[in-house]
Amino acid sequence: MLRNTLDAYRSYSQQPNQLLETFKDEYLKQVGANWMSFEAQQSFLALVIQDYKAIQFPVPSTYTTKCLKYYIELIEKCKDGANEDGINDELIEEYTRRVHEQVSDGLETSHRIFAFKFDGQNDYSEIVIRVKQRFVNVGLSMWESGYLLGEFILSNPDLFHNKTCIELGSGIGLSGICLLHKNNPKPARKVYLTDYQDVVLSNCNENLKINDIDTMLILEGQDAIEDGKSAVIKHLDWKENNVSEFNADVLIAADVAYDIDVIEGLVNAYYAIAKRLKTTFEYFQKECEEDGITITDITEQFRMAEVFPYQDKRSTKFGDVRLYSIGLSTINE
Repeated sequence: MLRNTLDAYRSYSQQPNQLLETFKDEYLKQVGANWMSFEAQQSFLALVIQDYKAIQFPVPSTYTTKCLKYYIELIEKCKDGANEDGINDELIEEYTRRVHEQVSDGLETSHRIFAFKFDGQNDYSEIVIRVKQRFVNVGLSMWESGYLLGEFILSNPDLFHNKTCIELGSGIGLSGICLLHKNNPKPARKVYLTDYQDVVLSNCNENLKINDIDTMLILEGQDAIEDGKSAVIKHLDWKENNVSEFNADVLIAADVAYDIDVIEGLVNAYYAIAKRLKTTFEYFQKECEEDGITITDITEQFRMAEVFPYQDKRSTKFGDVRLYSIGLSTINE
């Protein structure tokens, strides 16, 4: 089935050369044959590149093109006889078609599919997210701290079970998907996902729908009576609105302490926050201390499932992405 290769391709979590190494190892293990043969090329094309989910939720066209190009170049350059079958015409045709249909990175909307297992479940679950490149709109793309928060939620569902949660700066909505996933054995009772721009809120709403979560979307200036949906996606300006109106049990946020101008709107209450820029985070700590709010690094206290293979996770930079528990110093956290 080429599960590892397929998962890496659907989430485009590996560079093309890494993806082909994964394919090489997996094909040799499962088939025990030359991974550059006609049959191997057909398998790579049919089971990975033309995978039905990767077509329904397409990965970036530039990524697919680079993977095909790299595989073809490996076959052409091989001098040990492994490419004696030559290059499959269908592989060449697919590459040529993809080159002609390729879309500029900045304009393309793509998807990432992440496969994982909840504790005690044998079957794989999936999360699908729709994203754009970071330079297009930061709220339409993913960030490492958001992945860390998502893994924390998936690994510790007891902390959120049957609770009303609110997230500040929800972006693409990954936290809400994790909290309300249809296979989550202990989901949250209700989740408010908030952000500032309507285009971000609309994309967040679409992502939750893709993952079979009932939602209600409330854009800026709209008045609406909540209709009992488990997820409410709503416009919120931290500096003008009071989050206490949501009557939430838990407040979460990831990668929001990056601008000094918004710090005062963030010090009311937090459950988890991930560090991004040192200077702004130190200012955030100072403001919290002055308001009697404690900040505790809990990154190493909890077992974290490895669901989202983001770049900094297994590098020395991982120390810059942390998880914090935040509460009033006068009460227990």
